[in-house]
Amino acid sequence: MVCAAGKALHIAPQAFEQLSHHLAECHLEDLAPLRARQVVSGWLAAMAPCYSFEDHAAVLANVKALAAQQAFDELPPIHELIQGWSAAHARWCRHADTQAGLLPDRLRRVRARAEGTAAGCSPTTMSSECGVQ
Repeated sequence: MVCAAGKALHIAPQAFEQLSHHLAECHLEDLAPLRARQVVSGWLAAMAPCYSFEDHAAVLANVKALAAQQAFDELPPIHELIQGWSAAHARWCRHADTQAGLLPDRLRRVRARAEGTAAGCSPTTMSSECGVQ
């Protein structure tokens, strides 16, 4: 999937820095290894838009290395992490497709509001007096 600007989506270096920070914070709470697994799973889900453009093995090797730096060696096997990341990507694609289908109607309403405002209609009276829904 390519973003609206026609560019591939990649994981920014800052995202890995944030992951490292969140993994470090896991030590501040009980059940740190379980929290670390949850942090990694959540981080991969947040990186779902980038799934198609990243080298999965390289990303997950980096994730495992960051976890190891924090003494977390209990992460799921690579194939499970890829499976979870792939599932998150599929959910993201379905959501993006749904939102893209709604876009034309949203644009029509925005244009109608802009035209209504230019014609002197206020946002609170647009639907009743100006015919904008």
